[in-house]
Amino acid sequence: VTVCILDTGINNGHPLLAPVLKNEDCLSVDPKWNTNDHDRHGTLMAGIVTYGDLQECLTHRENIILKHCLESVKILPPPPLQNKKELWGHITTQAVSRAEINNPERKRILCLAISATDTRDKGRPSSWSGQLDQLSSGADDGLRRLFVVSAGNVTDFNIAHNYPDTQLTDSIHDPAQAWNVLTVGAYTELDEIRDRTFNGYTPIAQSGQLSPFTTTSLTWDNKWPIKPDIVMEGGNLAHDGHGFCSESDD
Repeated sequence: VTVCILDTGINNGHPLLAPVLKNEDCLSVDPKWNTNDHDRHGTLMAGIVTYGDLQECLTHRENIILKHCLESVKILPPPPLQNKKELWGHITTQAVSRAEINNPERKRILCLAISATDTRDKGRPSSWSGQLDQLSSGADDGLRRLFVVSAGNVTDFNIAHNYPDTQLTDSIHDPAQAWNVLTVGAYTELDEIRDRTFNGYTPIAQSGQLSPFTTTSLTWDNKWPIKPDIVMEGGNLAHDGHGFCSESDD
């Protein structure tokens, strides 16, 4: 099984990524963009997809058995270039086609961990989410595909302390409102702060609660799907009690 990461490209020269991502599996929608990662996001995603939580991997000396490999298709151009909004769905379709043409016999999971906030509309379909629905369902070509899509993150720490109101009212990001994709939100079990530089800070979320970074579909009309479909560990924030929030490795 391969996980095809649609992102900013992946730098596969890192010794932890080289065994799972071959040069010939690094692709780009536009050859002019090259296949390297101009932003780090795609490479960081590759590490998570390959190993999960590296801290857990480093707590033992046993070999790590990997039963999957990676593919990379670059769908975002390097700055100052930008994709036109009306082409986002088309570009995603082209990315899937390039991966399938490059390795037509592979069993493939498609991973999309980038999203947009300016085209979401409380669950209503967009051209991008509609294209993902078509690709997932096989409506056009009869090929069903598994898309794993990020629900989108709350990135403004200035409003994160309004937990959980911010997370409950910040709508799922486009294209994660697609009906046929597996939309992934976040909860957290990380609620212990050991770092002495954060003395006096408290975690925003308690173990088992919604992550401060995630978005939801609570504000959508009932005719739209409930999203996210699943939640996974998404991290926590530390709060100083005076309105300031910060990330902590703990």
